[in-house]
Amino acid sequence: MIKVDTSGYGGRRLKKAILVHTNDPRFPELSLSIAGKVQEVVSINPRRVVLQGVADQVLTRSVVIMPRKEYSFRIIETQANHNKNFRYDLKQVNTADRSYYLLTVENLRRKNGRYSGVIVMKTDSEFKPNLTVSVMGNIFEKPATGK
Repeated sequence: MIKVDTSGYGGRRLKKAILVHTNDPRFPELSLSIAGKVQEVVSINPRRVVLQGVADQVLTRSVVIMPRKEYSFRIIETQANHNKNFRYDLKQVNTADRSYYLLTVENLRRKNGRYSGVIVMKTDSEFKPNLTVSVMGNIFEKPATGK
């Protein structure tokens, strides 16, 4: 059995082809293809957090994580790597017709430089057991003012 990895293709059309070797002398090789639209399980907007600015500024960004109604799930655990430079907060928001998550990321770095990290969220979904959001920071010192 061959599995097709559809990660990252949610909401888009995917086409994959494979070459099959047979023992039929007339057709020793056959090309098979499969195509179709991959259903989106969750909408994550934006997919990447970029925190860029002056070191003494408050830099925050929010990410909306919206499960599709037919694939509803709960986020049951979160963790981040390289997160000494940022902190995050995840809140579930319930509306009249659905619920979604709001992930807020804040820069903690107070000196110039770049950093990156990943926030991983574990879900109770069999279709999407893990969600990831990349975090990138570009912090620079406040320009000196000349007198």
